[in-house]
Amino acid sequence: MNLIDCKTVRERLLVEARLRTSSIRDILRIAIIQVEGDDASAVYIKNKIKVCKEVGILVYPVKCSADITYAELKQIIEHYNDRDDITGVMLQLPLPSHLKPFEQNLLDCISWKKDIDGLSSESAGRLWAGQPCITPATPAGIMRLLPDDLSGKEVVIVNRSNLIGKPLVKLLLDRNATVTVCHSKTEDLEHKTKSADIVIVGVGVLRMFDSSYVNYDKPQTWIDCGINKLGNGWIMGDVDMCDIKDYNYTKFRKNIDTDLSVTPVPGGVGILTTAQLALNVIKAYDFLR
Repeated sequence: MNLIDCKTVRERLLVEARLRTSSIRDILRIAIIQVEGDDASAVYIKNKIKVCKEVGILVYPVKCSADITYAELKQIIEHYNDRDDITGVMLQLPLPSHLKPFEQNLLDCISWKKDIDGLSSESAGRLWAGQPCITPATPAGIMRLLPDDLSGKEVVIVNRSNLIGKPLVKLLLDRNATVTVCHSKTEDLEHKTKSADIVIVGVGVLRMFDSSYVNYDKPQTWIDCGINKLGNGWIMGDVDMCDIKDYNYTKFRKNIDTDLSVTPVPGGVGILTTAQLALNVIKAYDFLR
């Protein structure tokens, strides 16, 4: 089993972002709007601020109380969206339960040109229509790990969210991949993952994908988007790395140089997402000029 080197890819993304920001005379500013109540969101925002600072992007963290109303939050989003000095706007998800029914309405308050998360209805429509837009950072980061031409490759995605699965379908089709989307209602999931050349998972179930989902008789690439928090503060993915590694060793009596490649968690898709976000801000700037 080989671990995919996401750190090197991340560094390339950051170098690309630094080169662009250093050539821009204007100051790039983004607003990250957060409704308090989700501890994980605070960690994610901290990481985003850190990366943006590294490449010369200013971040305005906008914290809203957990009991904020839909009308109040909508007004805040529209305020930053309308400000000429703000390059990009993002609404940190998830939202508290009383705002979840209005999630898409709130995302749609952000202009597609400033939608650095790429989650508004207009951004999604432009992506699927092949028009200029900002692609969600996680799918865009994942595509940096894959060849430019995926002709003849079978890709299975176990995720159908607007954030990962749906935009990935379009991006993979653009590279000539044959794509199958799976989810919680999919039957015989093990058979489908074993038939794939590339498997992309993001279900949020700790160690769900063990050796029974892997085909050791063909080269496979597994990309793990899962983030599962453990009681000790550590995070792990949806792929059971220990079981896959142990089975691989038991069957083949070797631990390295096999045809199975997997992204690590942590240090995998997550670090690509934050780096790609910086590039999304620069793309927003280009659209606004």
